[in-house]
Amino acid sequence: YKITKMLDVNTMQLETRALKRLSTYQSFSTRRTSDAHMFQNNAMLSYLFNWCRAICACHGIEITNFTTSWVDGRAFCAIVSHFAPQVLDENEVKQTTTQTQSVFESEL
Repeated sequence: YKITKMLDVNTMQLETRALKRLSTYQSFSTRRTSDAHMFQNNAMLSYLFNWCRAICACHGIEITNFTTSWVDGRAFCAIVSHFAPQVLDENEVKQTTTQTQSVFESEL
């Protein structure tokens, strides 16, 4: 991966700080801890994870890792909608998918 060449750490940090000040992030971010600690040996992945998590939290989507949190596509849609709402209106994204439904049923 050429992730270090593709990402602007300063911009990600600024955007993450700004998003964390929003009330939508504040009310959502306290729900569950994340797996951010798993990136402690890779600062670039940690910045990217926190950036994704902040954007998704503002759209009511919890990100806990780079695998299962992305399976149903809602996290990807939240990021696209965040930066290009004219391309994808977040109201068009289904909040209940086959993945979220199976998680909900397993918690009952």
